[in-house]
Order: sequence, then structure tokens, then C-alpha cells
Amino acid sequence: MATFCAALWSTFTLPLTPALLQLYDLPEDEISGAQLLHMHVDPKRLIKAGLLELCGRQNIVLIDDDEDFGDIEVGAFKATGVAGMKDRSEQDIGSMPLHNLRRYAIKRDWLDELLLPVIQALIGNASVDMLDLDLVSFGHWRHSDAELPVYFARRLGQPKTLQRLDMILRSRQDGGIGIVLSSGRSGYTHLGPNVVVPLEDFLQSGQLTEDAKTKIFERYQAGRWLALGGSEVALIKFASLSAMLHIPGKVPLAVSGFKQMLIIERLVAAYKVGSAEVPTGALIEGTKVKSPADAWPSQSRDGVSGVYFENSRQGFWRLKTDQTVTGN
Repeated sequence: MATFCAALWSTFTLPLTPALLQLYDLPEDEISGAQLLHMHVDPKRLIKAGLLELCGRQNIVLIDDDEDFGDIEVGAFKATGVAGMKDRSEQDIGSMPLHNLRRYAIKRDWLDELLLPVIQALIGNASVDMLDLDLVSFGHWRHSDAELPVYFARRLGQPKTLQRLDMILRSRQDGGIGIVLSSGRSGYTHLGPNVVVPLEDFLQSGQLTEDAKTKIFERYQAGRWLALGGSEVALIKFASLSAMLHIPGKVPLAVSGFKQMLIIERLVAAYKVGSAEVPTGALIEGTKVKSPADAWPSQSRDGVSGVYFENSRQGFWRLKTDQTVTGN
């Protein structure tokens, strides 16, 4: 199957490879013609390759611009390839190209068959182990004198997926510091005891060359020290509600969402000014949780509370800075 998919894809232009990574990274299993147009992708090509399947058109679209906002109903065709549009009061407000309204199902199995062998070849005929719907292990990559665990992850921009994959990778940290190749750019630099490397950063004319291998390893080396926690406590933000917490000797902690961010910000701020401890009430104020640990999903709570911060004494919390991890 993989050979057949690759043969089909060979008839397409190589610059479409980044678009494949974007398709792979999407949280939904359907995509609109307007989204494909924004990605500069011809849906007919992907249909011919077996990667998309036409599944109808949108009857309601969301308009969000400087002049209007709201749901718009798609009406009858006004001309060939053009559909009329009406607002909630049934007023005619113009038209939209039909190709923008079409919806396509993403054929995930074909995407897997196409993308995974490419990464497998990059690593060197590695084994493939599906650890989760959104996480694949490729075993170990032997590069120079190092032997690194390598993973391929998607949807890291989705908070629930991020927390779930982070927990899986933390459970595998005995294997040492590795590389998580990601299908999208989430901003997160580490996941568990691993350096996150967006695969698209190293594409050259749509291919992963020998030079790409060298650059991926260089990115790993640059991020390896922070994978061990770095040299000082730091909360590195890359979006309003996304950050990495670095504590020396610990695996970096991905922080996402309003509640987690507020709690960690307060703990780090207290640590930086030397007061360390924060009263429970002050720490959870505005978060609507009863305990700081409740800001994390129940399945990952034990790996955060007591590891990165602790209930130092009754009614007080502080960062915990004494636990170590090992790496390659």
C-alpha cells in the first residue's frame, strides 16, 4: 500500500508535502474547499491520489470580518459554480464560489501510508509503533555516537492532545532524551523528555535530505540542555496561554490554558522574588478550581502536583526544585 501511495504521489509537485503535513495535523476529519484554497492545494489532485473524498457542501458558513459576523445560509445557485447567500433575516447578501463551500473527507489511512514510511526512511528503516492515535514511535535513531528515541506527533496545538501525549512520553523517559517530530507548529519546544522538532522546518523542495538529518540533530543538540531543565527556573511563553516551565534537573512541563498558566505564573513569580510559598487562596484565585492540582486533567495530575509544585505546608504551595532526571 505504501509503495502504491508513493507511486501515486510521485505525479504531484513536491511543494505539496507541507500541505500533507497540515492535513495530517488537522483536528477534524473534514476540510472545506476554502481551507484548501488557503493552503494553496488543488483538491482534485488529492482526490485523484486517494487522500480526499468529496462529501457534500456546507449549508451554513461563518462570516467574520470587519463589517459583519455571524452564520450565513447558503442558498440556490446564482450562476454556474456560484451559490447565493442569505443572512438570518433571509436577506440576499451576495454570493460565494461553489468550490469554497465543498467539503472533503480526509482519508487518514492513506495519509498514514504515505507519511509514515517517509519518516521511517529518514530514521533508517526504523520500527513503527502506534502509541496513540496522535503519536507514533519509530524506535531509536542512531546518529553519530548517540542513540535517540524518535517519535512523530500531531495535533500538539490541541490542549487535550498535548496533555495526553505529554503523559505518555513522560512514562517513557527511562529511554533518555529524544526527538518528537511534529506535523505542525505548536510553539512547544519540548514534550516529556524530548525536543520537539516541526518537520516542515527541514523540508527542502518537499524532501527530507541527508542535510535535513544533520539539521534535525543540531536542533536536538540545541534543545537537549533544556530537556534536562536548563540551568535556572524559567517560564518561557510563546502565546498568551501556552508556555514551557523549565526547572533544573526536571523534564520540561508543557503549560496550556488559562488555569494552568495563572497557577504556574504565580508560583514562578513567588520563586523569583524569594518568597517561594504562595497561599492556596491567592494561588487559585480566578481559576474556579479548589486546588492547584485540579487545573490539570485527572490522568496527568499525579505527574505534575508533587513533581513541579507541592503543598509545602497546610494552606501553602511552592515550586518543587529538587527532583532530577537522566538523559543520554
